[in-house]
Amino acid sequence: MDLINRTINDRIEWKGDFFKADLPVVMGRLQNFQPIVRPFSHTVTLFYKKPEADDYTHYTLRVRAYATLECMAPVAVLHFLNQALTGKIQCKKNHGEKTELGDITIPACPGEKVNPALYQIIIDGEILVLESFRISRRDHWSIEPIGSCEDRELNRITLDFERYLYVVNPDRELLFLGEMGPRLEIKSPTNAAVELVLALINRDGLMKEMNYRSLELLLQHKLAVTIPQETSKAFPEIEAKFDIAANAAVTADDLMLWLKAELPAVFLLPSPAKVVRMRRYHICRDPKHAAISCTLVETAAQKYSPKIKNNAYLTGQVLVRNTQASRTTDRNGATGTLQAILENHQWQLLNSFEKSQVKIPFQLSDGFAYLLSIDDCMDASGNRLQQLEIEFIGSALKAPQSTEAIFTDINRVVTSLLTYLPFRGKIAPSKTSKHEYFTRYVPVPRVALT
Repeated sequence: MDLINRTINDRIEWKGDFFKADLPVVMGRLQNFQPIVRPFSHTVTLFYKKPEADDYTHYTLRVRAYATLECMAPVAVLHFLNQALTGKIQCKKNHGEKTELGDITIPACPGEKVNPALYQIIIDGEILVLESFRISRRDHWSIEPIGSCEDRELNRITLDFERYLYVVNPDRELLFLGEMGPRLEIKSPTNAAVELVLALINRDGLMKEMNYRSLELLLQHKLAVTIPQETSKAFPEIEAKFDIAANAAVTADDLMLWLKAELPAVFLLPSPAKVVRMRRYHICRDPKHAAISCTLVETAAQKYSPKIKNNAYLTGQVLVRNTQASRTTDRNGATGTLQAILENHQWQLLNSFEKSQVKIPFQLSDGFAYLLSIDDCMDASGNRLQQLEIEFIGSALKAPQSTEAIFTDINRVVTSLLTYLPFRGKIAPSKTSKHEYFTRYVPVPRVALT
């Protein structure tokens, strides 16, 4: 099809993720802004790529459509997609510039798989395939309530109440990856307007700017396909843990440079080669099993799953323990209030903290795969713990013959990390778990303070 190639604005965009549990607080802060009424409640964004493309860091080719949907179940979503669909073709750059490339209309094609005319499209002579799509229920507010319609659209706040992510495999089958939680966007041609709105509605940092967090579920799915879980199920959790010094800066870029230069390692994900995510961890105690460490994990979409760890022991710098945890909380975690979930498990809440995390999966020459994580954790009282973790996650070739083989391998990684000159004085081996650390700071009940 012919493209119009019209850049509609070069605007500033700020995007902040936050936890669904905090949605009432955010809604209260938006009361002073004028709502923008739209005819549809949901925005459907279809993400296309060249079949051989392996990079998510520069721009996105997307088709944007609008609808009012009642059900997000895959069957209902597939039915919607396979109806006649009209949308806008857009090229979206990372800094916010959006170029309209024209409209597209896909004829209806009912069936049990995604419409082939929707799955593969040709734009400017290039074949593109549908890799994933997101459905968001969103509302808008104007920063310039007395301006023209164009001014109101250019200067606005957009709130995604919920975001559902799906992928489409080469057989045109649809798979639901999970919910991503709410996000707020501020859009304006000027930095000053964006900063003013931020000062009004995000003075406490409740909403967090997290570059590449929108790729979290997609990249986690790609990792699960690359490294079969069966290659790690036969083993306990095996990891090395390090504390980051209080005033030290150790970034994902620093660690990726070390991995490439010193080991060397192969990254298991396409660029940006890392998963950015956020969680809340509720540190608990099980009165019936005092020896275990139990934690309730909360996603940004307010889905919960239990994590239970026990029988921990150290072998040199390597920590070994049995861990029971869900890998599908984003998709099928428990819903409800925190209190209700705690009562269901009959657990007592001790403390809670938020964790911002960057995960870098990599593979060594022997095929063993590891997950390098940078964890920045803080509770409501300001107690902060920053750690690095290197965890065995399986093998792309074949399962290890024994835990000793993994110990030898991971100790080689640990030695390289601790002797890497740029990290000296910044990191040190740690024996402290997050559960243990934040249990030290159990909040004192208000009644005890009076």
